[in-house]
Amino acid sequence: MDERLMRTTDLLAQFVTRGGDLEDTLNKMIAVSVDAVGAEMAGLTIRDQHGKPTTVAYTERMVLPLDEVQYDNGNGPCLDAARTHTVLRVDDMESETRWPEFTAVAAEHGVYSSLSVPLVVAGDGFGALNLYERSVAFFTEDRVRVAGVIAANAAIAAQYWTVAQEATTIAAAMQSRATIEQAKGVIMATTGCAPDDAFDLLVQQSQAENRKVRDIAAEVIARQKR
Repeated sequence: MDERLMRTTDLLAQFVTRGGDLEDTLNKMIAVSVDAVGAEMAGLTIRDQHGKPTTVAYTERMVLPLDEVQYDNGNGPCLDAARTHTVLRVDDMESETRWPEFTAVAAEHGVYSSLSVPLVVAGDGFGALNLYERSVAFFTEDRVRVAGVIAANAAIAAQYWTVAQEATTIAAAMQSRATIEQAKGVIMATTGCAPDDAFDLLVQQSQAENRKVRDIAAEVIARQKR
């Protein structure tokens, strides 16, 4: 494998095994993509938890208006690549007819070729690697292949981070529930009330003090231990 492609694999391995900052990892990956493919600039689009596309990493600020015109209009090669799990290439912005709003903005910025490679994991297309170039018909089949390898690694990194975040959220929710249940037990033991009434007391104090129920519950447990 090309040494530059090995670099993205190394970045992925380091991120998964050692942890680290996702944004930094993705920025390094797209920097490698520009070098490996030879394009002038690149950006990475990922849908957030509400389904809204966001440019999470880019090599030059010029990428932002090219991406944002697609987000604003709800269409463009970036979004369509993610939706259809298809690599989409524009060879000449002036003759391309599929996305007129996007191609007009790209041409205004002197960009005439683009390549959008979907980020797909387990059948879910949640974003795209987008490469932009001033030359016409720049993205050859070989360059598309190289971009595909980099997009696959970026997709795994992004998905791994999402799953890890979800796991952390679930673990925190379970811990919160356990704390609340323990506090309910303390209140029931000291007041003789029913479980629902014990929870209502926690909620009432939470609302009165504008604090989380879990924090109130933890305080109840701490007082009982003292």
